[in-house]
Amino acid sequence: MPSTPLRNAPKGEWTTPTRILTLLDTGVPQEEASCQIGVPHPTVNLWSKTCCSWSN
Repeated sequence: MPSTPLRNAPKGEWTTPTRILTLLDTGVPQEEASCQIGVPHPTVNLWSKTCCSWSN
C-alpha cells in the first residue's frame, strides 16, 4: 500500500485532489472515488489525467 501523502492544506487537512488521487492509487475506481468524496466524475477523470501527465 502506498504511503500516506503529506497534508498540505490549512490545519493539516488533505486537499480534495490529494484525497481523490490517493483513492485512485489504492485501486478504487474513479466512479466510486467520485461518490465517496462528492466530486463529479468528469472532475475526477480530469484530475487523474492531469496527475499522470505530470509524472511523465
